[in-house]
Amino acid sequence: MDFKIETERLNIVPLDLVAFELFVADMQAMERSLGLVADGKNLEGHVKSAMEGLLKMAKADLKNLQWLTSWQIILTAEKRAIGSACFMGPANAEGAVEVGYGINEAYRGCGYMTEAIAVLSDWALTQDDVRSITAKTDKDNPASWRVLEKAGLVKIGEDDEYFSWGKSG
Repeated sequence: MDFKIETERLNIVPLDLVAFELFVADMQAMERSLGLVADGKNLEGHVKSAMEGLLKMAKADLKNLQWLTSWQIILTAEKRAIGSACFMGPANAEGAVEVGYGINEAYRGCGYMTEAIAVLSDWALTQDDVRSITAKTDKDNPASWRVLEKAGLVKIGEDDEYFSWGKSG
């Protein structure tokens, strides 16, 4: 995909299939392929498992790659990937897409993720078949709650583990 979303401080870039494969297997190789400072750590644990699952889905459904790939959040001034976001698939029958995200610890608390989620949500809500954005946060992660609140999402529910958030277009 030859596309990106730009803000004053960030470039948010959806990975093509080759770069997505590199993202899952070798973060620094992915960063080098995008012309970025290559210092990222490889994915681990549940994040790696989740991205492997999305990659498998992406390979089987290339027409929906934008909904199944990682979107790299690049700090323009440093040419460095500082985090990523992804949608968990194309819009469901109700027109909802779920977004997930993470940011490198050194860049937390600077408003970058709020900025990224706000523009990604706005972009998604302009796409055909998308009527709302949803997200889940752990109940013990107030920093993530603030990201979503500042990005315009509101709490819409909860279960034993998570708060659910949403924003309609």
